[in-house]
Amino acid sequence: MPRRSGDLYTTFFVEDVAQNVWPFGYGASERMGSVELKPNDKNVRRILTTALDRNGHGFETSMQEFFTKAAGQVAEHDFAVAEIVFTQDSDTNKVEDVDFVWINPLHIIRRWGRMYQRVPFELAAERGCKSRILLPPERIMVFSAPPRYQKPLAQVREALSIMSDHRNDFFSLQAMGQNLQFDVVEHNRARMLALAEAGRPIGYACRGMFNEQAATPYWIRLKILHELFLIELRQSLLKTLNAGLKKTGEKMGFDGQIEVNGWPTHQDVEVALNQLDAGAPSLVEILDTFSRR
Repeated sequence: MPRRSGDLYTTFFVEDVAQNVWPFGYGASERMGSVELKPNDKNVRRILTTALDRNGHGFETSMQEFFTKAAGQVAEHDFAVAEIVFTQDSDTNKVEDVDFVWINPLHIIRRWGRMYQRVPFELAAERGCKSRILLPPERIMVFSAPPRYQKPLAQVREALSIMSDHRNDFFSLQAMGQNLQFDVVEHNRARMLALAEAGRPIGYACRGMFNEQAATPYWIRLKILHELFLIELRQSLLKTLNAGLKKTGEKMGFDGQIEVNGWPTHQDVEVALNQLDAGAPSLVEILDTFSRR
């Protein structure tokens, strides 16, 4: 999650993408869905449950936590990197366990088609290692947004960061303090419309903050288009995770892939847009397909 002082809208954005990438909701959910390991080997399931999340959760919740962390980093930094760390028996050198460890994106350096992890000089000197460590492709998972969303994602984040700059409010505060002719209502309206424009490339509605300034069909269409972004993002994350499981299985001697059923689909988006264009009597029903209850 971002920790920029005062970067309010960007923080909202990263948090919302992270929380909404998992469509089943937290805890008990009315949405019918399933997360399955194929083939369903109990031992492999146990190993992957702890590799995905070390907080003692079940398999599905561990998946949920892993996706939340991956999506949050992608939303903030454009990518997320998890290292596949194996634990070997000291006597037999047999691989006994695995962990998926997140690497701080700020410590990642990309050079000449390779990826390196930057180690602080003091820590590198203490451990007797280099300050730049090569990350072998077979030992990492690199998560990112689908190609067609990578540029819009960066544009939205940059625009929201500009909108979060409190210096933009200096003139309005000064005007009100000096009793100058200044239309506060119009200023706030313009600000909300600018906020709507900032999130438009991926349909981000910034928690509905500008709904009063926009016609209902407009923000519902925006919501549907954002769901399309989330659909393709979670598909991208799952594809990368399964590629990582293949690497893990080759090292540990198992074959396992994760299948998820019940996620909203491209067809759901198409149906929702058609209903909206046809003037559906209940706009709430249109969005119910994407509910996370």
